[in-house]
Amino acid sequence: MAIAISSSPSAPVNPALPSLLAALGRVPDHRRTQGRRHPLSAVLGLAVVGVLAGCPHPLAICEWGRVCDPAFVAALGFDRPTPVPSTFHR
Repeated sequence: MAIAISSSPSAPVNPALPSLLAALGRVPDHRRTQGRRHPLSAVLGLAVVGVLAGCPHPLAICEWGRVCDPAFVAALGFDRPTPVPSTFHR
């Protein structure tokens, strides 16, 4: 499921432009494998859209992620609930 945002509802989406999640998926993940529960691209995507939604700090981003539509959260790449603030901070 791809999420496309455009300035005009009738504007075509340019398939040559990489999606946000594809670009975030290329960020190297230096976290230890042990205990890794969320894909880095999903966590970074949550941070980006949380800030765009007006969340001023990590706690607000996490709380906002918990009340988002499950389909939207799944589209970001989460297969379980979004991270709690301590996980998000780490």
